[in-house]
Amino acid sequence: MSDELTWQAGVKQTVQRTVLVALSVGIVLLLLLLANLPTLVATLLTLAYALYVLLPYLLPVRYRLNAAGVRWGQGLDSHFRPWDSFKVYRLQPGGIELSAYSRRDGRVPTLNNYRAVFLPYGKLPPTDLEAAVAAHLPLDV
Repeated sequence: MSDELTWQAGVKQTVQRTVLVALSVGIVLLLLLLANLPTLVATLLTLAYALYVLLPYLLPVRYRLNAAGVRWGQGLDSHFRPWDSFKVYRLQPGGIELSAYSRRDGRVPTLNNYRAVFLPYGKLPPTDLEAAVAAHLPLDV
């Protein structure tokens, strides 16, 4: 196995995300129209905002695992977490979750979903991703 593993995966579209995006765009249009902006200006600003909100769903997310940690992002937006910020990994449907909390230590906090990093398999063979993560973290039971 090489020292670095790189792959891409699309953002998973869910009904909840679709509703939130639609509500967000609708609220922005309403606020711009209520601000007495001309209809054309309000429409153009709303379209710009809609493109900004929808862009993450149009671009694939790039993932990279190496000896330093995990990097993921799309476009110019990039995030990095070193391996020592995680304690365990868990196999999930469609990917692997890296977590700072182990079930062995008790109940996993509810907000773990906001702190954990989910690595989708994408087109990557699941065994390749699991081997790369297992080289740095233990599997949680």
